[in-house]
Amino acid sequence: MRAPRNAVVSPWYSPSANRAAHLHRSAILVCCVAVLALNAAPASAAQSTPYTWPVPSNVRIVQQGTTPDYVHTFADLGQAIASIPDTSGGAQYVVWVMPGYYQTGTIYMKPYVSIRGLAREAVTLSVIGNVLGANNATIEDMTLMSANFYLAFVRCAGTSPTFRNVTIFAGVGSSAFTTFEVTAGASPVVENATIVSELHYPFTPTGVSVTDASITLRNTIIKSTEGPGFVAMAINGTSGPATANLIGSTLPAPPPSTPTTGISLAGNASATVEGSRIDTPIAIQFADGTQSFYSAGSRLGGTLDLAGGTNYKIVNSWDGSFNPVPNH
Repeated sequence: MRAPRNAVVSPWYSPSANRAAHLHRSAILVCCVAVLALNAAPASAAQSTPYTWPVPSNVRIVQQGTTPDYVHTFADLGQAIASIPDTSGGAQYVVWVMPGYYQTGTIYMKPYVSIRGLAREAVTLSVIGNVLGANNATIEDMTLMSANFYLAFVRCAGTSPTFRNVTIFAGVGSSAFTTFEVTAGASPVVENATIVSELHYPFTPTGVSVTDASITLRNTIIKSTEGPGFVAMAINGTSGPATANLIGSTLPAPPPSTPTTGISLAGNASATVEGSRIDTPIAIQFADGTQSFYSAGSRLGGTLDLAGGTNYKIVNSWDGSFNPVPNH
């Protein structure tokens, strides 16, 4: 089994591992629903669903090709999320999205609601609008694709959700300036993800933009597949600090003739890079030398444009040819 042509997959994609992961996640689905059933009131015995077991009251299932009951089973993700009552008290809900390609409007994440697919290769959401974050909320195991033009696709404005095992793609036909935007004191976490920007217009897209906020990325790839230029991460502290933590992640070399900056820092901004790889032509760029940068155990393949600044620390790191970068 090969990955579909033009699919965005991890560079560590393995057919056998993929099949094993799919079976593993299928087992997890059964187990998780069983556990949720123990902690939730069962659905009415009269409910009509395509499943042979009662769907727990705190579970919603989105699936194509079935007749939904619009209580626990739905064909539309937005309707499934909207059916969940106020969760401010901390009640936990799960929205399971079954394999398939779905078109949906803006995704409004809700506190204490986890939106989960079976695998990023099996579930694709084509989003006409944005993905708007919420605190204590997660999106896992799926691909999110921007389907129209927006300044930013995923937006975390003062909210701190978690994205795990996802591909987030803003590409041809959408042309979002920023794939993932973080503002207003937010502090989201992104794990085991691929963030992709692709733009054909005469603009320079940004993979991750952080303004007066923070973000933590673990085992994540941020890249551009095409465009006139690209900034993988833009960190800008205007009225407050802005920070980025890059752990075990990769900012790969760009396509030919695509000027690319790995991490751009401006204002009261800082970045910490641990066990990561930055192969962009410009690895780190300070706006005026007052920013901060810390690197440990990382490969810094591009140049360090620090504008004369001295507020940086580099330990056990290497350049693009694996020559040691002097500790500083």
